[in-house]
Amino acid sequence: RFDVIDTSNLGDHIGLINMVVATAPLMRRQATSILCTESLLAASDDATSSLSAALGTDVATFSLLIGLAPIGLLAGTTLEAVSNEAALQSFAVPSQLQKQKQYRLRVHWKSPDVQTSSLPMDSETDEKTRRRVRIDSRELAAWFLSMYKKMFAHEDVSTLFSRMKRMQSNSYSTDMPRYTRAAIVALIRVVKTNVLADWASVMDTFESMVKADNSLLVGGNSLQDLYMQLAFFGVWTLPVLAEGPRQVQQRFNLPLRPRSNVEKLLGEVDPPSIVHIIFSVPRKHLKVLTGSGNKMIGTPGMHVSVKQEFGAHQHDNHFYTFHCYFGKFMKDGTDDRPPLFEEDDKGWQGSADLVVVCAAPTFGLLMGPWNGLKVALALNNSPQNVMLFSSKLGGLLTVFEISIENEQRVLISRNPPFMDTNHSIAAQRKWLQTYSNGADSDTAASAIFDADHSATKLQIRTVFAKESEEATALANGAAVNIVPIDLSTIRLKLGTSLSRTLVFPFPVQSSNSKTRIARKSAWVEVEAAIHTAAKEDGFDTWTKLHPTPHGSLSLGSMTRVSLDVQPKILSITKKDADWINVMMGGTLSEGEKHMKEQ
Repeated sequence: RFDVIDTSNLGDHIGLINMVVATAPLMRRQATSILCTESLLAASDDATSSLSAALGTDVATFSLLIGLAPIGLLAGTTLEAVSNEAALQSFAVPSQLQKQKQYRLRVHWKSPDVQTSSLPMDSETDEKTRRRVRIDSRELAAWFLSMYKKMFAHEDVSTLFSRMKRMQSNSYSTDMPRYTRAAIVALIRVVKTNVLADWASVMDTFESMVKADNSLLVGGNSLQDLYMQLAFFGVWTLPVLAEGPRQVQQRFNLPLRPRSNVEKLLGEVDPPSIVHIIFSVPRKHLKVLTGSGNKMIGTPGMHVSVKQEFGAHQHDNHFYTFHCYFGKFMKDGTDDRPPLFEEDDKGWQGSADLVVVCAAPTFGLLMGPWNGLKVALALNNSPQNVMLFSSKLGGLLTVFEISIENEQRVLISRNPPFMDTNHSIAAQRKWLQTYSNGADSDTAASAIFDADHSATKLQIRTVFAKESEEATALANGAAVNIVPIDLSTIRLKLGTSLSRTLVFPFPVQSSNSKTRIARKSAWVEVEAAIHTAAKEDGFDTWTKLHPTPHGSLSLGSMTRVSLDVQPKILSITKKDADWINVMMGGTLSEGEKHMKEQ
């Protein structure tokens, strides 16, 4: 685990969601740990909404579900001079503005549920005992669908022409497709460690919503990819993938062809539910990507296409998560042993063919005739790729296609080759199983969502044991009062001597909280709106040093600064003060300016 993770602007190239999801589990869970992300490309014309546009949802909801929140969201202040960027944009003349606007946005993320005065600044909380939030299964499934549609918005044909027209004069960082089905699964996996829900119901509902949605027509070719990634990472398994295809053939009425020894692994009595297709692409077919005639080629996205061209069950399934290397592969003994491969260390400068390794559900390979199955490496169908490559590769942008019957170039294996990147799958499944099986706490907060799939409120219901002092006090009409301790902690007082501390997984507006009391049933429910700096001025709370019961100091808005190595300012003259006012004016928040004037 790490105290500090700095990603630079890698999110501009691979997607901010991918960046946060990949790094969040690597952070040490303590108040001083911090994740720093940076972007140089604008995701929106409005700088204030650029972060939410890059995330595909409002920042507070994403932060609640992912377990990390930007300091600026909570405190209304950062250590970055964001106003300088706005000034540069306002001073630029139209001729200097590019289609892709540049806007530097550096965001510092912290775990909001450890920014509480009840914990010492340097304490590390147990992952298994983190404060999770409870969410209704249908609400959560609807949020996943909204994220799914945002991450794959480029597949929405209804907005294609309007998007292309806008991109001629103004491009956003989100216009470039950066996400695969493995990305949405990775997001769901991390959310699962932070959220208490009926996860079987969540995933069943999400899968039904995805199939019923008609906006992403192109994405229909990627459903098998989605199902496979969900199974790979242990998030959810489609019943057909839970067992071998031959075992469930009659139960699910699968139109599978009869067994044949010619098909080897696929012709077995009990083939695995997922196999690995390994095929080699002759190097000459890659010249279309490396030719010097067009400098605009860049790095186009690619996918593996597995299709059935004959019979009543023709299909074309696309898989966007696969591995490539230059070299050759060979069979090694039985089907239970992974194939061997020899990699060409010279890579693009060498002479070896490109070997592609792609996992695929077996039942799709058992539909239709054996001689109708083909596998292909193709470019993603984006407007830019169509413009640059369709004349050379055709309408499907196929780089190379081959029949699965070709044993010289195609191998279907039970296991992938010995590649380090594949070994992480088992580790990730174990990690998910470990950290998503925390105790279902009776005091866990529940999130309330609005019609736009944004979390707006948190509520905690505290149920007291029968015949306890608290239950007796409630039955006797004891007064119930709420005393805010910090942005995440509330003290629930019953009468004059009894109290219970309630800790929310995210800062709330405790001063405006509502209380529901059931004196006969002996429970008290506290509901409070989620706090952000835009809704409520939390500057004073987040910029004050909080002494903890353990004797340390906690400062929620501080990134990670070692005060003992900072330069000392011995004295400031009026001349110095005037210079500081000019240089620091653009870096101070409204709260800091007010404090400076005082």
